[in-house]
Amino acid sequence: MRLLSVLFFCVVLNSCLSQPCPAKLDLSKAIITNENRGGNPIALIDEQALAGDPLNKKGGDPKTLWFPGWAKTDHPASTYIDLRNPATLSSIYLRDVNNKGFFKIEAGSPGHWYTIAGDSLKNYQTWNAHPVDITTQYIRFTRVTGNSNASEVVVYGCLLPDGGPPSAVKDLRVNVVTDRSIKILWTSTGDDGILGSSTQYDIRYSTSPIVGSVDFEKAKPVEGEPSPRFSGTVQSYLVRGLLPKTMYYFAMKASDEEGNASTLSNTISATTLEATQPSIITMDKFIGANAFVDDPIDKVKAVGFIREYHNWRWDEGGAKTYEGYPKNRMKFAPSAGAEGSWNFDNYYSRIKTEGLEISPVIQGNVSWLQGGTNFPFDDKPLDTSGAKADDPNSYQAKAHHSFQFAARYGSTTVKVDKLTLDPGQHFKTGLGLVHYMEDWNEPNKYWLGAKAEFRPAEYAALASANYDGHGGTMVQGTKTFGVKQADPKMKFVMGGTAGIDLKWIEDIQYWFENNRPDNSFIPDVINVHHYAWKNEKKAQGGGPAKSPEEDDFKGKMKAIVDYRDQHFPNVEVWISEFGWDTNPGSPLCPAVVPSNDIQEVQAQWIVRAYLAFAAAGVDRAQMYMLRDINPESTKWYTSSGLIGPKGDWSPKKSWYYVYTLKNSLSNMVYIGEEASSDPNVLIYKFRNVSDSSGAYVVWAKTKINYTLPSYKLKLVGSPTLAKKNELTVGEINGTQSSLSIKENGVTISVSERPVIILVDDIK
Repeated sequence: MRLLSVLFFCVVLNSCLSQPCPAKLDLSKAIITNENRGGNPIALIDEQALAGDPLNKKGGDPKTLWFPGWAKTDHPASTYIDLRNPATLSSIYLRDVNNKGFFKIEAGSPGHWYTIAGDSLKNYQTWNAHPVDITTQYIRFTRVTGNSNASEVVVYGCLLPDGGPPSAVKDLRVNVVTDRSIKILWTSTGDDGILGSSTQYDIRYSTSPIVGSVDFEKAKPVEGEPSPRFSGTVQSYLVRGLLPKTMYYFAMKASDEEGNASTLSNTISATTLEATQPSIITMDKFIGANAFVDDPIDKVKAVGFIREYHNWRWDEGGAKTYEGYPKNRMKFAPSAGAEGSWNFDNYYSRIKTEGLEISPVIQGNVSWLQGGTNFPFDDKPLDTSGAKADDPNSYQAKAHHSFQFAARYGSTTVKVDKLTLDPGQHFKTGLGLVHYMEDWNEPNKYWLGAKAEFRPAEYAALASANYDGHGGTMVQGTKTFGVKQADPKMKFVMGGTAGIDLKWIEDIQYWFENNRPDNSFIPDVINVHHYAWKNEKKAQGGGPAKSPEEDDFKGKMKAIVDYRDQHFPNVEVWISEFGWDTNPGSPLCPAVVPSNDIQEVQAQWIVRAYLAFAAAGVDRAQMYMLRDINPESTKWYTSSGLIGPKGDWSPKKSWYYVYTLKNSLSNMVYIGEEASSDPNVLIYKFRNVSDSSGAYVVWAKTKINYTLPSYKLKLVGSPTLAKKNELTVGEINGTQSSLSIKENGVTISVSERPVIILVDDIK
């Protein structure tokens, strides 16, 4: 952001010379909007004269408080200020009243906010400074809790004049962010050399040279810019999902609030993304499932990615005399624990040999913590009874295990003297077998009580310890705490949350940004779980189940993806649990669909769920789970497997359908949705990352056995060959047949079971 700051300074220099800049902004004429029912947020800006000049140590003592109310529903409470013109903000001061609570400061525009500062309000009757470097017209303030009292805000910056007519676009650049995304940066000026504040910019891109009107796609906003209509001197858009080794042409046009467009300006030369194959998550590695170490590999291969349930106690403990941290004696090959002695060296090696990828979710407690007292499996792994759950130093034993696991199975060699292995173990390090590690399973499990449920700040503290020993600051200072201390290359996966809860993610983000030594959001992967209940608020059983489309899987996950795109575009997004039961008595079992059995509906919905998540921009999806727990049970989650229970392993219809989807879309990525001539029909496109071949997946999104015997599918591009691939029980590659291309289209039968159309060229 330093470069952006320099560019900004160059543009606004003339306006800043005419007045002190930065200066205390006049908030008396600003419009303040209350987003809650109670309280009067004008109290935040009503004593500006009394507030004085805290930047220059001349702050006063304002008294009036904005208080929305005592009810739980009154918080968090938010209000925002409209400065009427964009301003470059340099600092924001809060008057801390009573050393309690948390205050959040955001910028952006109504409905589209991003955090610029957080204040833990740890002082008393003090002005708390928050240096910033942004351009915005709107500032939002949020009282997170009922005791988050700040009596006044003072804002410093440089207010920019209105630029008037549509702006010219200057200095349009493309920067590669990841192997499949780029950021477009530009500066903008009006006729008088100052930014135009009422301009809408549309960024367009195409694989063909841009000459006049073409079928463009619109880029997504990033860095807090919520929509194409905004103000700011240096702007940026993030474009995601681009194909590797493909030439793209970019252009921009500007229009004013009445829609009057200026000419297409600054068409820039193409950028070629030279992506390497391992860094692209293609559909065969996108499609995943939850599994265990003792699941048969030939059955696991229906998917390309495994979320492995891995209990901490399997790696250490088991014996009554085990002392635990700091006298650890890790056992990986063979493992510890009464459930079985597995050789995880062999297991992870086999996974790699079979071309699969894996992410162990290290879950559960160990019996030797807290001196061997009764400590249930799901309780927080605190080192001592009474330890503060929101202090990273309370999780030294767990963070040490994370280090040892990453040291063995990660890609970085660690000095042997840092390994704390059982004498019977071979001292191995840097095996390069595991590239992800997930930290806990469903940390927000409210149904097990306070000892098991992590509040956001508590989980953030655990994650900070397990990530890198809280930035290497944990009290022992041995540098054997956390994944990244052992293997900086291993990706740290946030524990999958029970339900899609964006606020929970926001809350851990605030903790990281205000408590971490580096003030950074640390997970490499945002991770959630979601099941399509009829009533999600009911206690773990609100059936009957809903279909992926009825429950809006795509829309719900796109909200998480959009949040990721706005705040940290290099982070992956996973949904690591979803699925449906096949026992008719389970509330998670689909309702009967005419002419279909339950296994058929479960199979269709799982395939359609993977497709919805791909279209939402999710990076990986793992269904729950490979095997049934007990197909005879009506308890939810017990019959949701792709195969039968342990010792049976019989494939269900869903196993064949998922396997076929994986094989058919191997080496492909999602590239978009095609318009359908029938409102019930969805058409998703996928393209091979190595050539121009691809696939269409077509299905009816209903659950009434809707069929179209002769649907005309229009093909885009210049295909000369087309094949239909049908999901078929007993086949892992489907049933293929040739199609005749006529007038750049094919005629197919469409039903609620997705059908795959393979072509040699697609756009």
